[in-house]
Amino acid sequence: TGPAASGKDTIADSIKKIHGSRLVKFPGSAIYRSVALHLEKRSKCIGKETFEGMNVGIYFYDYGECISIEQYGCSSSYFPNDYNTQKAADLASIYASKYTAFMNFIECTEVVGKFVYDNKRDNKNVLLAARSSWSIGQRLEAIDDESVFLYLYVTANETTRIKRLRNRLMNAREPDIDAKINDELRRD
Repeated sequence: TGPAASGKDTIADSIKKIHGSRLVKFPGSAIYRSVALHLEKRSKCIGKETFEGMNVGIYFYDYGECISIEQYGCSSSYFPNDYNTQKAADLASIYASKYTAFMNFIECTEVVGKFVYDNKRDNKNVLLAARSSWSIGQRLEAIDDESVFLYLYVTANETTRIKRLRNRLMNAREPDIDAKINDELRRD
C-alpha cells in the first residue's frame, strides 16, 4: 500500500526475485489499466451498472500478463503493449479520480480473491503491490488457518515522488507533465 511513485512495484519485484517461484505478483496495474481501456472502447457513461456481468481473467505468458475481460458475450484481451502505455495509465487515473464505481470494481474481492485462492491452491503466495492493497486485503476472507497477510506501507517524500513521476512522464514524452503530476498527488 502506498501512493503513486512510492516504490510499491519495485519492492514487490525485489521480494519476488529473492523468493522466486513461490511468489506471484498480482498484476494490479495491468488490470486497472486494462479495465480502463475496455471501458473507453465500450462505454459512454460509467456507473455501477457498467460493471455488471464483467469478468476479469489473468493469464501469464513469458512476455507478460494477458488481461481478459468478458462482458455480455463480448471479450477483449489486453497485453503489456496495450496496458503499459502512458495513454492507459492516464485513462485509468482519470477514471479512478472521477468514478467511484471504477475503483470499487478494481478493488473487488472477486478478482483479487480468485487470484489469491487459485495461487494458494498451487502453493504459491501472492504479492499485491497496489495503492489500495490494505483495503482489498481487509475484505478477503481467510484462506485457511495458516494464511498470513503482511502489509507494508511504502512511501517516499513528495519531492522524490514528484521526481519519479516527472521522469516516468518525460520518458513517455507526455504533454502536460505538471498537470498529470498534480492529478496523481491529489489522488493520493
